[in-house]
Amino acid sequence: MNLPSSPRQAAALLRAMGHPQRLRLLASLERHPLTVSDLADRLRARLPVVSHHLAILRHARLVSAHRRGRQVFYRLTNPQVAPILRTLRRDEAFADSFQDGAAI
Repeated sequence: MNLPSSPRQAAALLRAMGHPQRLRLLASLERHPLTVSDLADRLRARLPVVSHHLAILRHARLVSAHRRGRQVFYRLTNPQVAPILRTLRRDEAFADSFQDGAAI
């Protein structure tokens, strides 16, 4: 795993990930890119809320957006995210909270 090269970078990474909704967004994007609508459906959240959290993740360069026709797809871009999520999932109760549609 590529670790942040300074405590400041590590703190910025963790701060961007440091919200339950953003953790679930990142977990949803691990396998393949998804649209905002897809993510909102999976998280059972409103589109503006999902868009807000995606903007924070984009600003932190954890995800990126690319357009296919009229749809915008989001995907993970930071290689440090997946190993962190895998570590968090080692706890069974915590892992259950990442399931699609789980309450936040």
